[in-house]
Amino acid sequence: MRYMFRRKISYVAILLVMCVVAMYMIVVSVQEGFKDHYMDKIQSILSHMTVDVGNYANGIDKPEEWSAAVKGVDPDIRGVTLGLEVPAMAIFNEARTIGTLRGVELSKELQFGRLKETLVPESLKTLTGFGVQEVNNRKFDGCIVGGRWRKDFNLKVGDHLTFIFTKDTEDDDESFPRAKQFVILGFFEGKNPWLEDSAYVDLHKLAEYIGRPSKAKTMHIWMDHPNRPDINDVKQKVTATMSAILARENPRQVNRLNVETWQEKDNNFYEAVTRENRMLRCIMGIFLIFTGFILYLIVSRIVAEKVRDIGTLRALGASPRGIEACFLLQALFVGVIGMGLGLILSQVVLMTMNDLLNYLGFNPFSKEQLAEGKIPYVILNFDRVLIAGLTIVSSLASGFIPAWNAARLNPVECLRYE
Repeated sequence: MRYMFRRKISYVAILLVMCVVAMYMIVVSVQEGFKDHYMDKIQSILSHMTVDVGNYANGIDKPEEWSAAVKGVDPDIRGVTLGLEVPAMAIFNEARTIGTLRGVELSKELQFGRLKETLVPESLKTLTGFGVQEVNNRKFDGCIVGGRWRKDFNLKVGDHLTFIFTKDTEDDDESFPRAKQFVILGFFEGKNPWLEDSAYVDLHKLAEYIGRPSKAKTMHIWMDHPNRPDINDVKQKVTATMSAILARENPRQVNRLNVETWQEKDNNFYEAVTRENRMLRCIMGIFLIFTGFILYLIVSRIVAEKVRDIGTLRALGASPRGIEACFLLQALFVGVIGMGLGLILSQVVLMTMNDLLNYLGFNPFSKEQLAEGKIPYVILNFDRVLIAGLTIVSSLASGFIPAWNAARLNPVECLRYE
C-alpha cells in the first residue's frame, strides 16, 4: 500500500473513480428531481385515483355508503370526494374559451384534495364556501377559476363569467345549450396549465343545472402515498369493491366502470419520463464500467512493475493467494476511496449549485422548467447503494485478472536476471 500511494498513477485512478461517481450522482439526482417536478405538474389538481361509473343514469346513488366502502379498501386512503365534470364554454366579457366545469363539495375538497394547496393566498383568506353571492341585488353562484384564465383574461375576484353547457337529458327538446352566470370567488394555480382551463363550482348546483339533481358521476380517491409502487394493487382492490357494489345495484353497469390512477391520466408522458430516468442510470453505469477497464490497465501496469518483488515474495514463501489478494486489495482500495470522495463531492455540488449559478447569473434551464426557481434534485438511497455496489464489483473485476496473472508468475522466471 505504501508503494501504491507513492505512485501518481494511483491518484489518477482515484480521481477518475471520484469524478465518475460524482457525475453519476449529480446527473441522476437532478434527473430524479425533474422527474418529481414533472410528476407533480402532471398530477396537479388531479386526484390520486378516479372511479367513474360511466353514463350511469342514476349517478352515484349512495355516496356515503359507496365512499365508506372504497375508503376501507386500504389504510393509505385518507379520503374520498365526489365530483362531476362537464365540458363548457366560458365567456369573460367579450372573450370566449373552452374549458371544464368541475362540480365538487368544497369542504371535502379542501380537506382531502389538492385544491387548498393550489389556491392563491388571497383566495384562501376570503374563501368560505361557494354559496350564493348577491351582487347589485342579483344572486349568483360562486366559482373558483384556474390561474391560466386569470392571466389570459385579466380576471379578479368579484368578476362575472358565464358558462354555456348542455343538459344531460334523453329528451332532444331539452338538450339545447344552457347558460349560467357565476361570480368569481377565488383562483387556483394547478401547475399544469392544461388543467387550469377549468373552474370549480358547487357539485349539487351543477348536477341540478345539467338535469341530474344531487347526482355525482365520479369518486376521487386521495392517498397519503400516491407514488407507492403497489398503487395498481390498490386500484385492483377498488375495482373489485366497486364491481361488487354495482353488480348488486345494477349488473349492466359493471362493464362501464372505469378506475384510473393519476399516472394513467397522462400515461404516455409518465412512461416517457420514467424510461428516460432508467436509461440515464444505464448510461451512467456504462461509464462506471468503462472506468473499471481503465482501472484494469492501471493494476496491470503495477503488476508489470512489481515482477521482481513478486518473485522475491514467492521465493520467501508467499502463497499465490496472498499475492493475488495484494493486488485485489489495491484495486478495491482505489475504488472505495474514489467512491467515498465522489459521493461527498456530489453532495456538496448538489447543495451549492443553485447558489453558485445565481451568483454567476447563469442557469441552463428556463424559469418554466424549474421548481420554485431552483434546479430540483432528489438524492435516493437506492442510487447510493447502486453506485457503491457497482464501484466495488467493478473494482474487484478490474483487479482480478492482473492479480490472477501475478499469482501465476514463476519465481524462478521473475528472478532469472537478478
